[in-house]
Amino acid sequence: MYLNKFFMKIFKKYIIGYMIFSFMFLGVYGSVSVNAQEDSSGVSRLQNPLGEMVTGEDGTVINPLIKKIIDTSLGILGSVTLIVFVIGGFLWLTSAGNEQRVDKGTKTMLYATIGILVIFSSYAILSALIGVIAK
Repeated sequence: MYLNKFFMKIFKKYIIGYMIFSFMFLGVYGSVSVNAQEDSSGVSRLQNPLGEMVTGEDGTVINPLIKKIIDTSLGILGSVTLIVFVIGGFLWLTSAGNEQRVDKGTKTMLYATIGILVIFSSYAILSALIGVIAK
């Protein structure tokens, strides 16, 4: 029992350290480039608050705001799934023969796998739906 608490303290330290490290460099990686060039035509254009339309991978026109929301949510959900899978593996590895903890760790990893499959299938359905709507 003491060994499990010891490993959990170490695991929490690494997770907290990783989160602090990530937030420290969030400004570096999340910075936005600024183009300080003037339009040479002399006519000022109003900017679309939703962004310019861009062409998707299959030739459909997608609003970049929607694309950013989808990409960001997929990244966050993938990260959460990875963390849940690691927690399930940690529970399974530190079970010390306790059948309930082995079962709990196995179910956690199974649910994480099912979750990532649901995420991928929803992305495929969403991509197909956007392709049909945008044409």
